[in-house]
Amino acid sequence: MSLGNLTQLTSLDFSCNSFSGHIPPSLINLKTLQNLNLSRNSFTGEIPYIFVNFTGLYGLDFSWNQLTGPIPSCVSRPQLLGSIYLHNNSLNGTMPSSLFSPPLLEAMDLSNNQLTGHIDEFQSTSLRGIDSSSNRLQGSIPNSIFELVNLTDLTLSSNNFTGIVELNIFLTTVYQ
Repeated sequence: MSLGNLTQLTSLDFSCNSFSGHIPPSLINLKTLQNLNLSRNSFTGEIPYIFVNFTGLYGLDFSWNQLTGPIPSCVSRPQLLGSIYLHNNSLNGTMPSSLFSPPLLEAMDLSNNQLTGHIDEFQSTSLRGIDSSSNRLQGSIPNSIFELVNLTDLTLSSNNFTGIVELNIFLTTVYQ
């Protein structure tokens, strides 16, 4: 509970420990956080609605825990969010549409969860890496993925996607 008293904290890294229980809701008081890493612990329960006050959060890593429930739409609310890692949990439900719009988002890893539904159109053109593999996603792959000019890593394996993928969209022609 007293963690919420550190209101000037800009980086919090509790990764690779044996913390358990729910993610402390008192983190909502840490409005100046730029990086929050709680990965590789044993946190359980749902992701709390702590992000509504964050204005400068750039990096978020809750991977390799035992988190359940849906991804709250407020996770991607910080306008400076550059990376979000939620892989290797038991998150379920659909991905909130707000997840596809942070303007500075460069990396998103939601792999190895139980997410369902489809992937919305991406509005963040700065994305370099997307991993949504090993979920229960379905439908067609959004056309906006093929317009992400900075994208270097795309992993969508082990889902239930349908439709036609035009592989020639990945080809580039070099003129001499």
